[in-house]
Amino acid sequence: MNDLITKVEQWFIDRNLQNADPNKQMLKLFEELGEVASGMARNDIGEIKDGIGDTLVVLIGLSMQLDLDITECLEIAYNEIKNRKGKLVVDSEWVCDVECYATNGNKTYRIRKNKVLKITFFKEDGYNVYFDFYDDVLDTEYLKNTNKFKFDEVKTSCVIPTEQFLACFSPKEEE
Repeated sequence: MNDLITKVEQWFIDRNLQNADPNKQMLKLFEELGEVASGMARNDIGEIKDGIGDTLVVLIGLSMQLDLDITECLEIAYNEIKNRKGKLVVDSEWVCDVECYATNGNKTYRIRKNKVLKITFFKEDGYNVYFDFYDDVLDTEYLKNTNKFKFDEVKTSCVIPTEQFLACFSPKEEE
């Protein structure tokens, strides 16, 4: 892989693209991700492979334009995940690492950073994670009648793309 990275870097240098605007390279990244999504929607493995390859080329170029080492970026990301042992199964607990959003088709839920979710139902179909968890929901009737805050634990059913779930959540560490 290092040989391919070197070849791609040289391709950028030969065209003086390492000095180009990284904002334009970022737009190119979204275009290539769209190609991956299009291939997945049509179950076109050739288009998926091409889109993933193009995405990697664009990321290598972007890292050059930002004066970052792509291998170091990958090492940083790997070091964040390498010791995770949790599995997405019923009764597992996951911590939201960054604020994210999930939907049940009718309503979008904001899941705040550091929120611990106890997964009470789980299904994954290769594209999406379907899960149930309990969340604290403000009892608006109680607030209206008493002017006091009261939260009830309510079962929430959501779906989120698998990659987004894995990017947003990590297994709760044993204490």
